[in-house]
Amino acid sequence: MRPETVPLLLVALLLVSAQPGVDTVTTVFDGTQDVPGDAGAVVVADGTVTIPNNTRTTTSLYVIGGTARIEGTLDGRLVQLAGNVTVGSSGTVTDQYQVFGGDREIATDAAVDPDVVAEPVMQERSPIESLTIFLLQAVILGVVSFVVGRRYSEFLANVRHSIRNHPVVSGTVGLLTTVTLLALFVFMAFTIILLPVSLLGLLGGVFVYLYAYISIGSMLGQWMPTDKPGVATAAGAVLFFMASRVLSFFPIVGESLLIAVAVIAMGAVFITYFGLREFQPPQLPPVE
Repeated sequence: MRPETVPLLLVALLLVSAQPGVDTVTTVFDGTQDVPGDAGAVVVADGTVTIPNNTRTTTSLYVIGGTARIEGTLDGRLVQLAGNVTVGSSGTVTDQYQVFGGDREIATDAAVDPDVVAEPVMQERSPIESLTIFLLQAVILGVVSFVVGRRYSEFLANVRHSIRNHPVVSGTVGLLTTVTLLALFVFMAFTIILLPVSLLGLLGGVFVYLYAYISIGSMLGQWMPTDKPGVATAAGAVLFFMASRVLSFFPIVGESLLIAVAVIAMGAVFITYFGLREFQPPQLPPVE
């Protein structure tokens, strides 16, 4: 499964949990298989799922990758977040077909009512709207960073120390922890009853990322001409936010650099227990 599929998988599982009458969920990651008559819900993450000709199914299809081929009759929901959907000449979709992304190919002889194809209309933002949103995000980040930097300057100092002096350890811990927890939350999401726990875990991950982001701002704020920790942290966080936007215009180099910095900062948050104590690497005993 590709990493970019993980957020879509969580969204699809959340939509499935909100659908009444669905007790089972099947996720397809590879291969080719047919949809049975009533399988509850099928999430197509990769591979190919087919509803054969002269087959009727009440299964709901959620396409986030791969390909869904409909040659028979689909009475369940059809939600496409990404991937490909092909409705053949003998295919029929009786329920609403919701399109949020991906590619679709509908044969002219297919029994798909155009009125049931719900595709959201994406409007381009004007330069003024884009600038307004950018400034609003910068202001919110600055305010939050100011409060954290003013009240928890000692905690941020411990995280800064680990980022600056122990980048290898911080990066290793950050990478291993992020990958492990992300995989754990995804596997938990497969069980519908544990989906809320998985979402809470992801919210916790967002909190760690925000704390790491502010810590980076606190480190940049050390070069600001002010001795007030709150102001320095806010200014550094906004500066890093602006630099991130500039680096995003460089797809490979910029994004790789941002990911590396974020992983190191998150690892520093973990090894300092959110800045509660300074990280001290183990000391080797002297050789006699």
